[in-house]
This record gives sequence, C-alpha cells and structure tokens, in this order.
Amino acid sequence: MAAAVGVCLFAIAQPLAASPDWDLVGLRKQLTDLSAALREDEGLRTMSVPDLVAGLGVPELDGLETVSHSVAHGNDPATLAWTDKRHAIAAMSQIYGGNDNLRTMSAGREDDTEALEIRAGVLTLDQLRPRLTARHLSRDRTTGADVLRVPLIVGRDATLRLNAGDVLKLSNNDGAFLVNFGRLEIVGGEISAFRNDDETSKEFAPFVTSIGSGTVHLSDATFRNLGFG
Repeated sequence: MAAAVGVCLFAIAQPLAASPDWDLVGLRKQLTDLSAALREDEGLRTMSVPDLVAGLGVPELDGLETVSHSVAHGNDPATLAWTDKRHAIAAMSQIYGGNDNLRTMSAGREDDTEALEIRAGVLTLDQLRPRLTARHLSRDRTTGADVLRVPLIVGRDATLRLNAGDVLKLSNNDGAFLVNFGRLEIVGGEISAFRNDDETSKEFAPFVTSIGSGTVHLSDATFRNLGFG
C-alpha cells in the first residue's frame, strides 16, 4: 500500500562569483527581507504566497494561486508551461525560512531563472521525453536514466508520476530541484542527484520538497544523494 508522507530535502550551496546582476541582487535582498519578516511576524505566515510575492516583479505562478485544490486523476494529459523558479523559492521561504534562498538562486546557469511547471493533468517520464529538448532533459550515458536540467514545479492541479523502473536524476550543474504543490507519486521509481566530474555548482545538492497542499505517495520508492536543510 502506498504511504502518503512529506518529503523535505533542501539545497546547501555557495554563491558563485560573478559580476553583479542588479535586478537579481535586488530580488535576493527582497527574499532575504521576506525571510526575516516571516521569522519575526507570525501574522505574515498566515498570508497566501501570492500576496507575499506580489512585490517581487515576476509573473504569477499558477501553482501558487489561492484556489481550491483538485487532484488530477487517471491519465489526463499534462499541461506544461515555463515559469520563474523564484516563486517556488519564495514559497519555501514562507514555510521553512530563507537560509538557503540565495544559494539555491546561484546554482545552475548564470542569470537563468526559468523552471518547468506541470500546471494540470498527470505527467510521466514517457510523456515528458518527447516534449523537452536535450538542453532540459537528457540521458545519463552510463545508466540510461533521464537527467532533468531545469527546476520542476508540480502545480496544485497536477501530478508527477514515476512508475516502476523510472529513474529521474536532477542535474547538479544545472541547479535542478523539484517543488511539489500538487501530487507526487512514485511506485517503484527513483529520484536522485546527477553530478558531472566538471560540475560548476560544487556545493549545491539537488533537492525535493512538498509544500502547501502538496502530497507525496510512495511505494518501493528510492531517493539518492539529495540535499536537505
């Protein structure tokens, strides 16, 4: 029988040395200030994430809208969209504090804030492969496992499903992580970190977290080499 549990694994990283992007510097300060305010003001922790991130100046993430939560069923085709990973980072700040925010932002490609969002429906690896190029999803030459090279957000009305034998590796070099606001199902599958010999984000560890209304359903599931905090 599948068990419903919460998974909370966080990245530990160090900022990369580079010439400053002042927009990013400003956003980092806002996230730091937000984290401090959440620690000091219990009232803020009752606010919705959209209200908290309204002043960040990035497009709204549908997965964070204050709407009724409807879980996807069966094999409804998944709706995918590109979004901004900073929304997910702000949501984690609301729940867990922001000690790792700046480090997570610094991982991956320089000045790249994109993330892939499953907005609705059920997504499997078989369905994902033909919808992404090798820049975002490739194969591990040694094991043949799928390597995700971009952060992945599971929206409130969406499900990510890993079936028996599925292995999803989160690329360390690309700052990949998984944030679940909907439903994560793993039945005989695995999520693990993928590291290159020439990795650029040496202190970063890919992570998985389920927050808000997110649920995790596991049966014979495996997690390997992920970060936490």
